[in-house]
Amino acid sequence: MDTIINNKESIQSALKEQIEGLVNWIANQKDAQFEFSLDGKWSTGQQLEHLIKSTGPVGFAMNMPKNVLEEKFGSGEYSNRNYTEVITAYKKLLKEGAQSTSKFVPEVVQVAQKSELLEGFGETGKALVITIEKWSEEELDKYQLPHPLLGKLTIREMLLFTVDHIQHHWNSLKANYSIV
Repeated sequence: MDTIINNKESIQSALKEQIEGLVNWIANQKDAQFEFSLDGKWSTGQQLEHLIKSTGPVGFAMNMPKNVLEEKFGSGEYSNRNYTEVITAYKKLLKEGAQSTSKFVPEVVQVAQKSELLEGFGETGKALVITIEKWSEEELDKYQLPHPLLGKLTIREMLLFTVDHIQHHWNSLKANYSIV
């Protein structure tokens, strides 16, 4: 990302841009490419399903009562990492061989599911962007959620991760499954 992403508005804007951009990119991809898998990599459809599985719980958790979040996951006891710090930690884990946990691994996806998955990801993303509006800057730093690889992250850090995670998969799709 070229833009500095840190405050609530910049996170919302970045998420909206990533989600709408990816949905449009996949919608314009030929149907045959949607289920095509290159060298054992996830197909476009599988990457889309993975993003639904990983983005949906963030929005779900952010709609829980805050006292329940604090009871379940605690509250932030350290300074937030910025976008670069969160992503550097994640990329380091990937370089060390970390992979998606089974809960987030997609099934085989067929082209017949394309419209449904595109709509699902678009709606999940819109709901997340709207949900962020209900949170203050202070609350984004206070409450935390578990990440399967990075451990506990504040809500802000989880949202920063989510922005990059979508971009990561979109970059992978563009590199391996270009529209042309």
